[in-house]
Amino acid sequence: MGSAADELRQRLEKALAPQKPPTIEEVLAEIGRRGVLSGSLDRVVEGYKTYISHVTGKALEVFKLSDREAKALQSFSRDLTSVLDQVREKSRQVFGEMRREIDRGHMPDGIKVVEYEGHVSFYVYLRRRSVYSNFPDLLKISKEELEKFQIGWRASDEAAVGGLAAMGTTQPWQVFAWLATRPGDVKIEVGTMILTRRGPSLMFFLTSLDWEQRWDKLSAIRQVAKYIQQGEYRSLLTWWLGDGSVKWSFVEKRHYKLRIAVGEEVKKVLLSELSGYAEREEHYIYIRGGRALFKKVIEAAGRYGEWLEILGPHKWLYLKAVYKPRKKRTKPTYAGGRRVRGLIEPVPGVVMNLLVVFNEGGALWATKYTATREEAEKLATMLRAYGFAPRIVKQGAGYMVYLPTNEVRKIASENVRKTIVHFLEEKLRLATTQKHKTIIENLIKKFN
Repeated sequence: MGSAADELRQRLEKALAPQKPPTIEEVLAEIGRRGVLSGSLDRVVEGYKTYISHVTGKALEVFKLSDREAKALQSFSRDLTSVLDQVREKSRQVFGEMRREIDRGHMPDGIKVVEYEGHVSFYVYLRRRSVYSNFPDLLKISKEELEKFQIGWRASDEAAVGGLAAMGTTQPWQVFAWLATRPGDVKIEVGTMILTRRGPSLMFFLTSLDWEQRWDKLSAIRQVAKYIQQGEYRSLLTWWLGDGSVKWSFVEKRHYKLRIAVGEEVKKVLLSELSGYAEREEHYIYIRGGRALFKKVIEAAGRYGEWLEILGPHKWLYLKAVYKPRKKRTKPTYAGGRRVRGLIEPVPGVVMNLLVVFNEGGALWATKYTATREEAEKLATMLRAYGFAPRIVKQGAGYMVYLPTNEVRKIASENVRKTIVHFLEEKLRLATTQKHKTIIENLIKKFN
């Protein structure tokens, strides 16, 4: 079966592991950092149910809804929660069957393996769970204003199904954010579960039954560009909420960059029509304006901004960092630095540096830098041939190929493990904060 089956088994075990539900504080912290929850199937579903309840309660407090509208919102929340419970029950059954198939030595059928920028995800197709519901008009703004928000969503994640506006997302906050701009009757479906390295992720698909799709994607993008040139930023906000790429290191270093993911063809069109720029080999466009642009986009949100405050997603908080910059995160400590050096050879002929990363709870990576994407892909292919799951990230002028902690732990050689432990012990000896000491001590336990 090979490494794919082994990786799938690990994802299934993580998904089916018992895990306590997160607190609302933990849920909001994760939504505010990445937009999604991580962990086991139970943790993710219970966390989203907590989020739905929280959002509903806050909306009833903030927006002046009639009794009919309040009941509609509460009913919508119950419907969405019901779909989550149905999908969890079905997923447990399917995941259990998949694990038994792997134990028998067979790779389960009906799974799509997707690799993007060095990350592998397994798409598991379930029988669709669907429900019809109604989302009330929270914003109560004119159709002309609402249309500006709609165009931005169409420029990004919005689609068309049978001539109707539709939306697919793995982020529940986007369900609420999109429906506020397409209120009315809606069909909610979940038919795909994605097993990522962080845990299972649900794919929500929504079809607005009251709104026809009036634009194709390219014309919507061009309209957003025209609005930006006119000093109108509501469409840019929802384009950002859909296709915006959050990179916290930008705002933490006071670099206010609005980066949006686009295809290569769209990028060429936009660069000729928009005051933006792009970096070579990157599928992003940067909207010029810096700090002033961030403020203009926030101010343009108006009543929609009140809704985003309740939802608290990472893309909204990224914009608001212009007012309250986040604290700088501890920079990764590179093993190849002056103080401690650690080298391992996970496969014959490939020497990699050990790297302790103190961000996000701490990790140990094996890293190697290449000058070009082609060299990085070649190295990653070699590592995969030996059963590893490497990742590739842009690093300065070149690229970094790295093996995360769980991949480094796969290395069977006792000598390599001794090298790793010795490296970590030296890092521990030189650590200057209790936080760093605790992280390194936990890493040592993993490799002993």
